[in-house]
Amino acid sequence: MPEIPIPSRLGNFEILDLIGVGLSGEVYKARYHDGTMVALKVLAMRHHKNPTVFGYFTNEQLLLREVAQHRRHPHIVEYLTSNLNRPPYYLATRLVEGARGLDAMLGDRPLMPASGKPQLASFVVRVVSQIASALDYLHAGHPTYSPIIHRDVKPSNILIDSNGNAVLIDFSIASHPHYALVDEKNLGTPGYMAPEQYEGREVPASDQFALAVIALHMLTGRRPLPNSATSSLKQIERWRDTKHEEIVRLLGNRTHTADVLRRALAYDPAARYESCEIFADQLRRALVQDGENVYAQPERIRGQSPMPHSTRHVAFSPFILGWIGMGIVVAIALLMLILAVAAPASGEQAVPTAPVVSAATATLAAVTAKPTSSQATPVPAIQSILVPAGAAGAAGSVTIINREPLRAQPSTESNILAWMPDGAQASRTGNEQRNGSLVWYEVQYDGKIGWCRNISCKP
Repeated sequence: MPEIPIPSRLGNFEILDLIGVGLSGEVYKARYHDGTMVALKVLAMRHHKNPTVFGYFTNEQLLLREVAQHRRHPHIVEYLTSNLNRPPYYLATRLVEGARGLDAMLGDRPLMPASGKPQLASFVVRVVSQIASALDYLHAGHPTYSPIIHRDVKPSNILIDSNGNAVLIDFSIASHPHYALVDEKNLGTPGYMAPEQYEGREVPASDQFALAVIALHMLTGRRPLPNSATSSLKQIERWRDTKHEEIVRLLGNRTHTADVLRRALAYDPAARYESCEIFADQLRRALVQDGENVYAQPERIRGQSPMPHSTRHVAFSPFILGWIGMGIVVAIALLMLILAVAAPASGEQAVPTAPVVSAATATLAAVTAKPTSSQATPVPAIQSILVPAGAAGAAGSVTIINREPLRAQPSTESNILAWMPDGAQASRTGNEQRNGSLVWYEVQYDGKIGWCRNISCKP
């Protein structure tokens, strides 16, 4: 029975439902007084005087707050507010709408079978790429706390929202240079821990190992390692001694994919890829070489609807709807400009009109309405510059050099809508965004409209 009655109020929060129960306490779906929907983690009363559990709780609060104050990463759960002054102690993060745990999608939960259905390669690439981006930011992106090593990357700590995007959660045992707890060996979840974690010698590449285990699980539908610490470590040692023969066998004719996973799952962390994003990129390339379609549209997930291996209608993400709306507004403005130039009033000279500047509608709504002063810095609204017809950089096409992601906004922090392979052609809309020497082009590729950089998109 939940410690907090449902429904009820807890300070400025209206408690609506129980989401789950973890080591430190219960997580509730709640509404903040300004209407923001949150996941409210409340430390169980029995742990108030337990220095270890309380330490993990405060460690997560500290890290999420510091990450949010530096920048908001779209694939890291977003800190909103917390209370560590007096009981009840809580940590509020923005609710991931329509979320399902990746573990539920894989059938990877206690008392459930260790095997399920393989996931679509496009979904695997999407999840691995997004979580890799989050991990690389933790490992090297924060100015004072990196390297932050999550140490517990596993399916139950990855949420998939209603648009098929992945969000990394639960930073309780994450280590970092300011880690103030007395650490211990074997910290993590057997079945996803890298071999060096069993000796308390985790490094950033330890998270890459766990992500590779998840990728293998998603591709095969089978949990690669047992959930016993002793059995899992022995299995990893067998992988090392047999040159990962089992992984090769599990993946069948996907030999390029097996080669990538063998490296990411190397026993020696120094032998793994230089970063998680490099691993994710190599995995995508290998799957393409093995004949997999990695560019399929993400499928919308609602409640207990079928998993991504099923066939369903694809729902447009809010980002794409936003850009469609912006495109309509810009098209109307352009039409008015053309009419004004083509038909000057009663003998007056037509006066050139300044370029139309419109605020992008696809800004991240998630960065608004923060409850406290400890907020993430909002992502600024990005202005889209409409280049007049006939001017340099106006409509035409671009050729993709060295592969490039099609992004929802002209920012490396925005969601990836698709990957454009080497040599692909994309049509320009005429919009571009300049940022110093970098120019972002708005393009249409494979039926989707997004942005690419001039360093990889050549007119």
